[in-house]
Amino acid sequence: MRYVDLKSKNRLTSTPGNIGKHWNAKFLRAIQCVLIRTRGLVGTKRDYFLKAFGRDHEEFNKILLMPEAYIIHRFDHEGDGSTDLWWSQVCALSDWERDIFEKIVCNQLVRTISFAELPRAVRTILGHYVKLDPTVTGM
Repeated sequence: MRYVDLKSKNRLTSTPGNIGKHWNAKFLRAIQCVLIRTRGLVGTKRDYFLKAFGRDHEEFNKILLMPEAYIIHRFDHEGDGSTDLWWSQVCALSDWERDIFEKIVCNQLVRTISFAELPRAVRTILGHYVKLDPTVTGM
């Protein structure tokens, strides 16, 4: 998780030392997306918490990898099947493809990567991350 050194002169600067080794900017943004729906407050009901953050470690990691729109509008995307489609595509990746996919998503390179150079399965999944953004080209 992110921490800020109390002695830091500029607490807004993102330095390599203030994000834990198992966290990255995408995961921190995913937590922000979960909290957008409640304006920063975490509900006190167990059902809400489990839905927002997952029932176990694997579900929590799945939520962190989701496209932002799928996190913020979770009920809509679960209702239309796009979340299940996205997850089934992620689960179908080979280990090599999964590594490529996670590096792109976790390093927030979706909008800068050349899609033409990627394996088809990875391109298909990354389409979930950019389909609502008309400024992204190259697909």
